[in-house]
Amino acid sequence: LSALAEKRRAHAQQVEHNRVHILGLAASPPVRIGHTATGTCVVHVRCSCPHVERLAAHYEHVSLAADAWLDEDPTTHWEFCPTSPTQITTEKGTGRLTSTSRNDKGQAVVRLQHTDGRGEVIALIRVSDMI
Repeated sequence: LSALAEKRRAHAQQVEHNRVHILGLAASPPVRIGHTATGTCVVHVRCSCPHVERLAAHYEHVSLAADAWLDEDPTTHWEFCPTSPTQITTEKGTGRLTSTSRNDKGQAVVRLQHTDGRGEVIALIRVSDMI
């Protein structure tokens, strides 16, 4: 998994390099948080969106975004941008994102399905990587 994560990070760095040096676009942080008109937080993770509606914050990792922003207000609805990665790496392995919500403590959580059929619900603050 670490080799796959490293390969994904290298690809993300190449995409960012191309955005800045070939296309002449401004550099964008790996994780950006915006708001929809209805107040939902939208988390953009290494996505292709050139502009984030109502940009509120940016972070280097999803766990930092959860800790510093999403978990501050446990009642705010949140979701990932549709072009963000959907493979999530946790301590228990990698699985495909199935949904986002909040747990009984108000933390932002993700539900994922592992390839062996196991389901997992984990706080976003504990996510290792998204690929």
